[in-house]
Formats: sequence, structure tokens, C-alpha cells
Amino acid sequence: MTLTEDIGQNHIVLLITSKSRYNDTVKKIQIEIDQTAQKIGYVTVNKPFNTVLEELKNNGINSDKYFFVDAVTATVQTPPVVERCLFINSPTALTDLGLAFSSLYNEHGCELVFFDTISLLAVYQEVSTVIKFVHNLITKIRVLNKKAVFLALKEDSETLIKDLNMFVDKIIEL
Repeated sequence: MTLTEDIGQNHIVLLITSKSRYNDTVKKIQIEIDQTAQKIGYVTVNKPFNTVLEELKNNGINSDKYFFVDAVTATVQTPPVVERCLFINSPTALTDLGLAFSSLYNEHGCELVFFDTISLLAVYQEVSTVIKFVHNLITKIRVLNKKAVFLALKEDSETLIKDLNMFVDKIIEL
């Protein structure tokens, strides 16, 4: 089964990769999710919004159907006013991040949200807090009957990945 088929047949997919394969994996995910939905949310706690836009362009992806949540840019500069991006103050602001995540589905009509990289939150928060946060996000996704793809780096937190196993529909190691 291809990644596109796995995403199409499951509501919540957890993709696991190594730090050394991260960039190749993100490229593959970007290409695959672009084929699975008409409106896509993209949450980044790893790279600034403008970097993600450049990656999409380099991968031949038209970013017009994307709406972004950026939890990185505001940690180093005042974010610009951008029509298709919500800027969160920091990856530590889980309440704001959760509200922005919900708005991708509710206000912006996204069918699928890609969360890059969920395991990075464990750098800023206790693993138990991140697990509760992700469980809350997944509950919202299920209630709304939407889809999400979460990316995790196996080196960041084995405990987090092990616990997320019970919440997601499919785990794929890339």
C-alpha cells in the first residue's frame, strides 16, 4: 500500500522517521498529502512558514490550497501579516497551538492537517503533557470526521511514540 492510500484509508496516521531521514521524509509527505485533499492544513513547530513555502515550491507543489500554523517564527522575530498563516508565539503555547489546529478544520475548511513535527514538542514540554495534548487533538479530529498526519522523529521521544500508538489508526515508519 502506498502512503497516499494509507492516508486515504485512515483518519489519523503517525509517520515515524529518523533525524537523518527527516528532510527526505518531509519531501515525500508533502508530495503525498498534496494528492489526498483539496484543502490542507500544515502545522510547523520545526521550520518557519517561509521555509515550508519554499520547500513546497521546490517540490512542485502549489501552496494555494494550504493554510499554515507556524509556531517557530515568532520565537525569533515579529511575524509578518500573512493571509494564509496563523503565527503562534512558541511551541510551548499548547493552548494557542490547539486552538489554531482546530481553526484549520473549523474556520479554514481543511480536510487534512499535517503536523510537522509532533515529537519536537517533547523538547519543550513533559512527555505526559504532550501525550494529553495530542490525545485532545486526535479527539477533535475524530469528532469532526477529518484526517491528520503526524510526523515524529524516533530519536526525540520513544515514550511519546509508544503512547501515541494507542490513539492513531496507522503507524508507518519511513
